[in-house]
Amino acid sequence: MPTATRIPLSQPALVHPLWFLVFAAVLSTVPAALSTEGQRGDWGQDWVLSNGDLWLQAAGIGFLVLGVAISGRTAATPWLTVSDGSLDRLEKLTRILFWLAMAGYLVWFGLAVLQNGPSFLTGGSGAQKAVTVPGITTLTQVGPFVIAACTLLHRLGRPHPVMLVLTLVLGAIRVVANSERLALLELLMPLAVVLALLPRVRGARVPGPKKRWPSGLAFLGWSGAGLGALLGFFALSEQSRSWSFYASRTDQTLLGFSADRLQAYYATATNNGALYLHGLSPDLIRPETTLQFLWEFPVLGGAFRAMSGGDRTSGTDLWRAYLDAHSNPEFNNPSALLPIFGELRLLAPVLLVLVGVVLGRVYRNACAGSPAALLGYAVAAIGLLELPRFFYYGQGRAFPLVVVCLLAAMYLRAPRRSAAEAPTQQTSTLHTGERHVTR
Repeated sequence: MPTATRIPLSQPALVHPLWFLVFAAVLSTVPAALSTEGQRGDWGQDWVLSNGDLWLQAAGIGFLVLGVAISGRTAATPWLTVSDGSLDRLEKLTRILFWLAMAGYLVWFGLAVLQNGPSFLTGGSGAQKAVTVPGITTLTQVGPFVIAACTLLHRLGRPHPVMLVLTLVLGAIRVVANSERLALLELLMPLAVVLALLPRVRGARVPGPKKRWPSGLAFLGWSGAGLGALLGFFALSEQSRSWSFYASRTDQTLLGFSADRLQAYYATATNNGALYLHGLSPDLIRPETTLQFLWEFPVLGGAFRAMSGGDRTSGTDLWRAYLDAHSNPEFNNPSALLPIFGELRLLAPVLLVLVGVVLGRVYRNACAGSPAALLGYAVAAIGLLELPRFFYYGQGRAFPLVVVCLLAAMYLRAPRRSAAEAPTQQTSTLHTGERHVTR
């Protein structure tokens, strides 16, 4: 008799796409609005950001919100039910992706140690960033999906702690050794989203299908907690980055320095977006930021640039050269929305609404009990969190995740059977270590 496992499925408002967009709107405007002339001078910025640019960025957030709002309605369910066949396929897919990621890390770290010696693994001052092998080290980017899948499997009663912990540890090494803070954030965000959507419920209580929007005080409390967690994560990662240089040159504590630095990252990203919009984008012949994965695709990227005509210089190099000439390359995040408006002009609203529709639809399917959609949304949340700094979905590091999520959706889809052909299914319900069987 076919069996299935089901676990409680929640819809906390704090992982809803609209919550992430509110958070992105705050981080895209408040740090820049609160910055002083003295801070901007310290940051070495050519400050061009205007109120019109802030309104344009707000409009970009509005188009994303519109897309989420019109993405349709899907009946929510209090349970995530996964057949044993789908569970077996998910477990197999996770193992394959884990070993692909390990192969990428092996090549990447091996080359880094040969290049720098042991100083690479400790983030020594003389160490250089690890070289990459296009198409091989890119395999490490399936790590976020592995984390999301391992977390889901754990909640479904099939834990894989070695795969989960090892992937997280290697991501942490990238933070220290390669000054790549995003690599660890890409792993922690899917973990947090899956745990939020699949809470542990004691006893036999069935969670309600309705969204649980927080009250005003709770909203402020969770917002403060989110900013505090962001600052804490930022301060820890700064220890192996800027703090090693500035510690002897400032009277600030690590926490105070990190708070100023965090404001600088988001404020300068917004200002850089205005620089990109008014300065660089008018001279571009292709959407460098919006389709960065295409122009920097392993092996084929050069051919794609040649087919589009004009200069074959990559968008990354063009942006770095522009910052060298007009601003401070130390703060190089271009933000996400203003560059898109600069590159696509009137088509930018169309793209942003479509992105919002996709995000809203994936989230609603996750809330309707689709394991593939749940995993896809856990990964997509990375891009929502990074909207104030850059357009994650257009980057080469996001492309493998998009492909893996699409393949997982097809692979995990159980064969459809008619009601007459479908046998009676035995369902196992998991709460917190308790197993209840219903027929």
